[in-house]
Amino acid sequence: MIILFLAGYYTPMITKYPAWLPLLGIGILLLAAGRRVPGAVAVFAASFLLGTWIAREGTGGETGDLPTGVWSLEVLSGNTGGVLLEAPDGGTLWLEGNKVARCCSRGDTLHVLGRASGGFMDACAFRVSRSGNPWDVVRRSLHGTITERISSRPTSSLISALLTGERGGLTRELREIFRSTGTSHLLALSGLHVGMLATAILMILRKLFGKGWTSLIGALFVCGVYTLISGARPSTVRAWIMLVMAATFWWKFGRSPGMLSAWSAAVVVMVLAWGRGILEDPGAQMSFAAVLSLLLLGRWKTGGGNLLLSAGHAGLVVTICLAPLISHLYGVFNLLAPLATLVSIPFMLAVMFLGVPVLLFHPPAALENLSEWTVYLWLEILKMMRNPGIAYKGWMAAITVPMIFLLWFTGRRMGFFRRFR
Repeated sequence: MIILFLAGYYTPMITKYPAWLPLLGIGILLLAAGRRVPGAVAVFAASFLLGTWIAREGTGGETGDLPTGVWSLEVLSGNTGGVLLEAPDGGTLWLEGNKVARCCSRGDTLHVLGRASGGFMDACAFRVSRSGNPWDVVRRSLHGTITERISSRPTSSLISALLTGERGGLTRELREIFRSTGTSHLLALSGLHVGMLATAILMILRKLFGKGWTSLIGALFVCGVYTLISGARPSTVRAWIMLVMAATFWWKFGRSPGMLSAWSAAVVVMVLAWGRGILEDPGAQMSFAAVLSLLLLGRWKTGGGNLLLSAGHAGLVVTICLAPLISHLYGVFNLLAPLATLVSIPFMLAVMFLGVPVLLFHPPAALENLSEWTVYLWLEILKMMRNPGIAYKGWMAAITVPMIFLLWFTGRRMGFFRRFR
């Protein structure tokens, strides 16, 4: 139902009347009368139409248009190229610039002299008021500690981006390297980072306290704190909700929930918490779409635990399924992104591992040099994989559908191929 609701929300369809309401009533009556199949069809159709209705009700002309003046706007999120601001009318505004990205972070208030049109802010001058939220204060403190203790700017900025979520310190050259290789998502804290942290913390706590609930609850608590400190971005919040659901099911029923059910619950919780604005957030869209594509297409049954094939298959799934969305948001998508991501993950893990001692004490010269050499090798390999990317054209849809079917077939039906070995 949640998938159909989102499909309706993102489908350009105009409905004059709330047709979902009587259809939902019919579906409930059919289910109550024991007609399960037609009742379910009616409820699913109502879910799709509800999504189109909510999308239509939320559109009312251009949002975020502000005349010239001084405006105080909250920073919703930021990346290496600028910040996303909350407009007074509830919409969002994008203010581009690496300088402003370095000066502020999520939760801060930006006082801007300028004007906005079409969702973009054109600023003549700005001033930042720091957020007093304790989690924002901790994040800024950790970022400052890393910057102070690591002299190399590329190294310190990458460690800070991967551990605290602060990406404003990345240079233009670094941003271009990750953008041109399709690996920018590795710098944005996501479910991948939360999952790796949960695994590491759980292994440590099990060594100390055994395999009981103390270790699991401790790992969930640490991941929750990490999610808040890193800015509570949609991707990390989604991952934490799914972890909590999995732990709850183990406690109540002795089994893990269906991950598609956990994904659906995360969508519902985040929409209820943030409102429909979360459905317009590009980061949330890519996070939910990537996880959904992996849940539906990403299973790889090779036997023997062939990790490289499984990771490569997952990269292809995400790249192909998200190509239209990424091209729509950023203009192009990168065909080498799966390979670049696969190569980058060991380096990313190494940089995060080497960065943890930096938060605890001033690193010795050997540790700092090792961090710098790791970053240097990572960047040099990515430079060799640069390419301009391609835009998603209409004719590509005819290729995308059979490719998705092929990925599903190879992911779920590998036993067919094993017969010929």
